[in-house]
Amino acid sequence: MKPAIPRGIQNKDMRALAKEAYAHNFKVVLTSGGHIRFTNAAGERHYTSSTPSDTRTVNNARAALRRLGLPPHDHRGKKGKGKG
Repeated sequence: MKPAIPRGIQNKDMRALAKEAYAHNFKVVLTSGGHIRFTNAAGERHYTSSTPSDTRTVNNARAALRRLGLPPHDHRGKKGKGKG
């Protein structure tokens, strides 16, 4: 059984990103310094703050994780609302 998402991630958007990455086989760890370490299957890592002070932080982290193999985020929501 894989370990769960760290409980120390307080920001709801960052926690949602961590859950999404975890669902796509990324290892998600909260470091002793309060940062989140995302590691893909190839061992490539990305570090980011667990308490972002800027609204762009989550978007920038998502972009970095896409470069590491995370599939694009579906902006339509769970009910499939959107164009088309």
